[in-house]
Amino acid sequence: MRINSFNNINFRNQASPEILKQLQELGLTSTGSVEQDLKAIQEATGKQQASIGIEEKTQPRKAEPPAEMVAFMKKLGLRPTGSKQGDYNAVMEKLREMLAAAKTDEDKHEVNDLLNEFNVIIASLQEKEKSDMLSADNFKGMQQLANMNRLFML
Repeated sequence: MRINSFNNINFRNQASPEILKQLQELGLTSTGSVEQDLKAIQEATGKQQASIGIEEKTQPRKAEPPAEMVAFMKKLGLRPTGSKQGDYNAVMEKLREMLAAAKTDEDKHEVNDLLNEFNVIIASLQEKEKSDMLSADNFKGMQQLANMNRLFML
């Protein structure tokens, strides 16, 4: 009598050590099916990414204001407020006050020069922020693609 001990083993469908490691990191257990395990990983990481995004949006950022904005505010005798909108409003209010107090054309010209300088700073900060955001999004996408490729290669 011959016993075939391999009848119940499906080598193609066993999860690799890397898949098992990712499942463990996510607090999941293997289903025994590679396809189901990969689907569970995708769902968990998608939910995890979504919850991270929600946390980032709901928690206020405590980032330092850009150096050029701090320098410009000091030039006007202002201190950073801790928020972009607050800094912008403080600077605009100060420039309005300066323009209203300007008596000579030279004073008005000086305030207009400050306003132009401020507009250049704001434009450069917006461009930098946009560029940083695109870079971060591309990096996250590439990282997720690399993780998925690693899973499919095993």
